[in-house]
Amino acid sequence: MRITEIAKNGQATMIYKSADELTTEEREMLILPSNMEMVDYADFQVRYNRKGQLLGVKGNAFSEAKNESIKQESAKLDALDACQLLFGNRHSKAYSLAKNKAGATSAEITAARKIVASK
Repeated sequence: MRITEIAKNGQATMIYKSADELTTEEREMLILPSNMEMVDYADFQVRYNRKGQLLGVKGNAFSEAKNESIKQESAKLDALDACQLLFGNRHSKAYSLAKNKAGATSAEITAARKIVASK
């Protein structure tokens, strides 16, 4: 548990807790996106008002396993990267990143652009 904000009366208003430190009341107030689970988070942000009433609980930092899966997914080529290669400005950073993800040469990209332009 890590307390980051305290009210003038001494009440902790912003606390970061791990999953096993959450109380049942805090677990009931937990708000997670529909595709996420508690195991996807390393810690949770718990907010109280200065009177000690629970305001809300939400996930804060991803767990190591979730960070690794996000890293693997972002390394894959997707439709936006393909569009960037075919229609993007060759001098942009997004084009360079997409080109590195695809592992394509400039000649291959030029050939693909000519095919798309001919249709």
